[in-house]
Amino acid sequence: TAVLVWDLNGNPDGTVMQLWRSADGANFSSVYAGAAQVYAESGLEECATYYYRLRAVNGAGVFTGLGPELSFVTQASTPSAPSGLYAEALAGGRIALSWDPSPSRNAAEYRVYYDSASGTVDYSAPYAVLASTALSWTTPALTPGYTYRFALRAVSRCGIVEYNTTVLASAQAAGSLSGVRAAIKSPQGGKRINGNSVTVVAELTLGAAAQVSQVRFQYRLSGNTVWTDITAANAAHPNPDASAPYFTHWDADAMAAGVYELRAVAADLYGSEDQAPPAITVTIDHADYDVNEDVSGGELQKEQKISSTVSSTVQAADESTAMLAKLVIPAGAVSADTATVTLVSNPSSKPAPPSGSEDLSLAVKINLSNGQSQLSGGNSASVTISYRDENGDGVLDGTAVRADRLRMYTSPDGGGSWTALATSVNLSSRTITGTTTHFSYFSAFAAPASTLSDMKAYPNPWQPGSGGGFDSSSGVTFSGLPASARIKIFTIMGELVRALEVTAADAGTKVWDGRNTEGHKAVSGVYLVRIKSGSSEKTLKLAVER
Repeated sequence: TAVLVWDLNGNPDGTVMQLWRSADGANFSSVYAGAAQVYAESGLEECATYYYRLRAVNGAGVFTGLGPELSFVTQASTPSAPSGLYAEALAGGRIALSWDPSPSRNAAEYRVYYDSASGTVDYSAPYAVLASTALSWTTPALTPGYTYRFALRAVSRCGIVEYNTTVLASAQAAGSLSGVRAAIKSPQGGKRINGNSVTVVAELTLGAAAQVSQVRFQYRLSGNTVWTDITAANAAHPNPDASAPYFTHWDADAMAAGVYELRAVAADLYGSEDQAPPAITVTIDHADYDVNEDVSGGELQKEQKISSTVSSTVQAADESTAMLAKLVIPAGAVSADTATVTLVSNPSSKPAPPSGSEDLSLAVKINLSNGQSQLSGGNSASVTISYRDENGDGVLDGTAVRADRLRMYTSPDGGGSWTALATSVNLSSRTITGTTTHFSYFSAFAAPASTLSDMKAYPNPWQPGSGGGFDSSSGVTFSGLPASARIKIFTIMGELVRALEVTAADAGTKVWDGRNTEGHKAVSGVYLVRIKSGSSEKTLKLAVER
């Protein structure tokens, strides 16, 4: 930023002055015209020379000549450190590094350092030098079986280095990969954390959830050799965690301030634990922190500082349910240079569910400290909420709600009606994501289906002998049903064979076992099926082949 001040040189008060600027001393362009005698300009490059000239204009629009040239060199500044450094082992002894960018606009390059498997990072010479556009890098082949520690620093365009010693990550080089492995994704590496219930989240990087029996969360003070299990801050989310999404809560308030390493140790179905889990580094700072997460009054509230110049990810798990909320805010979406985003999981005070829908305790409230609700620059943020489906049957545990009917809704801060958002449901990760241009209340609901447009019947034709015989779970399946419906099955002559009632407990699916109202097997032939729900009605033909 530069501030330029001038006098009128004998011209009367109110004289309009025109200011011109050049970055090369030859090509000038106008940057200001007005009666003020001061101009502040931001967004200049640091360590760069700028040239300015000024001229006056009278009431008739006649300009003077340009005055003498003024030039100066902008000062250098130290960039902020990057964050979120993460290391992951690849086959062939290589290790992949990734990170979040420095929020400073003047960051021109990143320098990677490492410890040569000695345990102490050598900052005297960089292992790699990368452009500021790079957010990942893969090492050459390293010696398998050895653990390597990496560090990252930002450098300004003037060559000023920021000398952080807390953006660190480690991983063990491997010749080949096998088994299951998890990595800490929240809090992000390099962050300063505080609070009595900090969400610690892990994601699988090797293997699938069906191969994992549990994930154990551990910490150690930087420089120590012994890892300690995190003591879960509440009984609802124990450590280790036996089901996805994998997380626990850590009482950072009970820990001494200092630099800590965090890791997640995955175990397979036979109880065999990963012997080389990657680790990240965070700092517990009770006075000056980036993340503060507390449970107060039965609510978990997370506050995280973000910068408008980079994309930001905020994750927080609910105090008592299995819900994990994730917010991704793109660069340029926040009007202030820096702000604090507050995320409250399942707030106690929120608007009533939409008419006819069920409250599933899948809600979050999001606010910004600068008072902004509408995102800037036409940007959209994504809000992702996890749901629990342990047996993978596509129905939310403890409910009759099918996951594929979930929709994300939003409601204003002051209360009011819910509005549906553009929504996607991921059945494999068991998450629902909504896209929003503003912050307020967000919740996932499953409004009862009111039509039969999605209804299907299968198999058709049905051959009982190929389906494992007659029992309560084999037969013709009717899916995509609303919460309330009646199914009537007739012969081709119009005689009633069977009537089935559909309720919310059926979760949108009903099975006909191929028997009539007396319990006898229906004979081979073509049947007419009539399904009715409210004013909606659908008729189809169904064949039985014995």
